[in-house]
Amino acid sequence: MITVYRIEKEINGNTFGPFTASCYDSTLTNACNYYKEQLVSIGNEPKDDGCKDFDCSMLCGISNYMHFMTWFAPLWGVNALIEAGFQISVYHVPEEHVFEGETQIVFRPEYAKKVGIISIEQVLDTLEKSYLEAA
Repeated sequence: MITVYRIEKEINGNTFGPFTASCYDSTLTNACNYYKEQLVSIGNEPKDDGCKDFDCSMLCGISNYMHFMTWFAPLWGVNALIEAGFQISVYHVPEEHVFEGETQIVFRPEYAKKVGIISIEQVLDTLEKSYLEAA
């Protein structure tokens, strides 16, 4: 089982990340654009990132400290999303339904179990601790 962290917003019963949410709710455009502008380095599209089995039915997320540093730093971009109503969801996904790339992972939502919501500080603490323990 892999723990996956995903920043998302529920819109009309579906969840969307910051790269697609404003297509479904134009009031999110400013927050989503601000988030994208703040990224220090933007990761690749999933297929170019090593997630060769990616298809549009899958969701993107992170599972380690290096992923965090690509998608969640600097924190003020993520905080803008949280202020706009996004949350960081925690999923447990069986390993066979997770495909890991260099900067992110993708997973099949029908096999994932949402187990909670977590603060950005909790995500950072958890991933930083596991990164340091592995070093």
